[in-house]
Amino acid sequence: MSTHLVTGRAGRPHVSAEDIGAKDSGVFGAENYVLETGNQFACVIINNNLIRIKDGDLIMQGRHVRVEGYEEVVIENGQLAVKRQDLIVMRYEMDANTGLETAYFAVIKGTSGNEPEEPEYERGSISEGDIIVDFPLYKILLEGTNITSIETLFSVLMPMAKYQEQVMAMEKVIEDQQKELTELNGKITDTDIALSINNSYLTATFRRVGPTVQYSINVLKNLPLSTSITLYTLPEEYRPILTFYTQFGNPGSVPNIRLGINEEGRITAYLYNNNGYGNAMASGSYVRKNLY
Repeated sequence: MSTHLVTGRAGRPHVSAEDIGAKDSGVFGAENYVLETGNQFACVIINNNLIRIKDGDLIMQGRHVRVEGYEEVVIENGQLAVKRQDLIVMRYEMDANTGLETAYFAVIKGTSGNEPEEPEYERGSISEGDIIVDFPLYKILLEGTNITSIETLFSVLMPMAKYQEQVMAMEKVIEDQQKELTELNGKITDTDIALSINNSYLTATFRRVGPTVQYSINVLKNLPLSTSITLYTLPEEYRPILTFYTQFGNPGSVPNIRLGINEEGRITAYLYNNNGYGNAMASGSYVRKNLY
């Protein structure tokens, strides 16, 4: 074991492919990725036996592979009345005798049949010394002699600059949402915001307390018998989230008034009988609809 200053002057050649590969694995990740450069290995079907793969860069377990211009790969003829799946891979290969490393496109031919399976490929680990490792790029489906579809198997790695832009944009969204929540919190925690009502039918107080409204209502002696009547319409900020009803009457007597407040803020009353209600009072609370 030894310490190696890779990006330092040593007076001799000392930076290896393993050094760069280890760094790239740490920066980009230890798996396989296509970079957002060039045409990102876009492929074009030339004919049923030839596929053109355009330029791009990829990171293969820390190894950087670049294609300039384009390359063409040959697909073997399909067979009539059956299907086949082939894989186009970027293949890493190391010569076990010399240690020299290369990378090139390879086609792994599948087995023909009515329900063909995807062929196996070399999954190995470059860092652990495997001499052949494949990075699957495309899956080719042949039906008879025709190429009918090409499925992309790789993911494109986002550049750090673009990632930073998205992070900054997300931080701005979070900041704006926090401001909105702060404003909303200020609104829904308002207390002692009261509404007083005094008309020919009732006297009442409605008090906003956070997301709720507390009410106290005293019904006067002007209600028609057996008729639903609107006593008042509340402003939007005092309206309930759901319509509700309550029954009450004079203290100690059988309730003879049904009071309702609906989502539009209408306070309605229905008098069952005239057994007196001059001191009839109702109180309670409800959740208000408009919290903003």
